[in-house]
Amino acid sequence: MESADNTILFPPIKSAGALLTSTPDTAITITSVSDLNIKLGLTFYATSSPTADYILAGIQSVHTKVIIDFSNQLPLSWVASVLAAGEISPNQLAYPFSANADQFSMRFNNEITLTHDESGWRIPPYDNKEYRVCIGLGMGLEEIDWGCSVTVAPNSSVLLEASAYQVFRLDMAMPIGSPVTPTPPNAWQIPLGSKALLSFSASGIGTLTFGTGNQAQQANPEHDQHAAKS
Repeated sequence: MESADNTILFPPIKSAGALLTSTPDTAITITSVSDLNIKLGLTFYATSSPTADYILAGIQSVHTKVIIDFSNQLPLSWVASVLAAGEISPNQLAYPFSANADQFSMRFNNEITLTHDESGWRIPPYDNKEYRVCIGLGMGLEEIDWGCSVTVAPNSSVLLEASAYQVFRLDMAMPIGSPVTPTPPNAWQIPLGSKALLSFSASGIGTLTFGTGNQAQQANPEHDQHAAKS
């Protein structure tokens, strides 16, 4: 998603201070039996209405073995942005995620204050010809990158529920903060609170299994069949 002058509408958000690591303990180990120079992207999956858009939140090369501790390296935050018509980049705010029922408010200006509680986001009346308002989830410590986004209408309520980190195969160069459209192919979801192993065979086929506390299973097998070498 870009503005008229091609400015990315989802730039990273600088954390105001030390971000409390409150995200449920979640991690993934990624292995490859040979150096395939696999390129992976990271987004975040959430259930919402209207449907959330995927945003490229990070990239990772895999040559041998990589361990990503999402809880400590990429904790979640609620994020929101307000872009005024004719301006270059949006104003943005973030709040540490601990649960889908988190309660907080984000005041952007005299006209727009967003609130969130167990019922979801509450969007006040605003002039949608003057502003574009987005809410979503981001990840990171000192710098928070958007993982998913929902463009919200004036005077509306939106229930956005965090579900899973999502790793997917990158097939082109794109900057972090760019929308990933359509839903990424060759994608694997790592639900909050789970430990996962993503193993790539010599032919580049990826298989996701879950460890202790999760029933071992292969995720997205139809995607795996189409995985190819980078």
